[in-house]
Amino acid sequence: MIINSDGEYLMYYVYDWYGDNSVHAASSTDGIAWTRFRIIGFKDNSMYPDVIQLDDGSYRIYFVNYPILSDFRSGPLSIHSAVSSDGVTWTYRGIEIQPAEPWERTWVGDPDTVEIGNGSHRMYYYGMDENDNSDIVSAVSQW
Repeated sequence: MIINSDGEYLMYYVYDWYGDNSVHAASSTDGIAWTRFRIIGFKDNSMYPDVIQLDDGSYRIYFVNYPILSDFRSGPLSIHSAVSSDGVTWTYRGIEIQPAEPWERTWVGDPDTVEIGNGSHRMYYYGMDENDNSDIVSAVSQW
């Protein structure tokens, strides 16, 4: 959850795991009563949203896209990102982290990002290997 320039709380969440525009949003002035609003720019089956506000007031969202293969099995999960100046209309940036290391060969997902100073952020996420063993791993980025 973040606070926009109008002092409203913004919350991004998963509404429907397998539906159109799986990531949804709501705003609140008091943190108790919420009003849903439509967001633009997400692929179907997006989940695990994590939004951060950048120093210039814009937003970056990290999320996982859950690809469904033709036989209804899921494909490998990757962490994607999008940016927005208003928190409503998002521009897709691409895949940020995809399975690569031995401990994350099958899936990466559930990103959680924290600011660590000097414009740097650390993202914690899980990686899963081909034996369904999972670990918490992290990456550092600077914008």
